Amino acid sequence: MYHNREFLRFSKKNPYEVTNGDIRNYLYHLANAKSTSTLNIAINALKFYYVLKRRFVYEIKRPKEDKKLPVVLSQEEVFQILSSVNNIKHKAILMLIWLTIS
Repeated sequence: MYHNREFLRFSKKNPYEVTNGDIRNYLYHLANAKSTSTLNIAINALKFYYVLKRRFVYEIKRPKEDKKLPVVLSQEEVFQILSSVNNIKHKAILMLIWLTIS
C-alpha cells in the first residue's frame, strides 16, 4: 500500500488515469534515490495493482543487486592496530590472523 500511495502522490493522478509512462517515471525516480531492494518492493507493489487489475507494465526489468566491495585496511592502518595492543599474547594473535589472511 505504501508504494502505491507514494506513486499516486508522485504522479498526481488517480489510479484510473495512470499510464505506463507514469509508472516508468516513478521507477526511474526510485532507482536514482533508493536501493535495489526498495526498487524491487515498489515494482512488486505496482505490479500487484496495475498489472493484475489493469493488465499492463509487463516489460519492467528488475535491477541486479548492488555488489559492494569489502573494506580493506591499508598496511599503515594494520600497523597502527598492532602497535596499539600492549598485551603480547593479543598482539601475537592479531599478527597470526593478519599473516593468514594476507
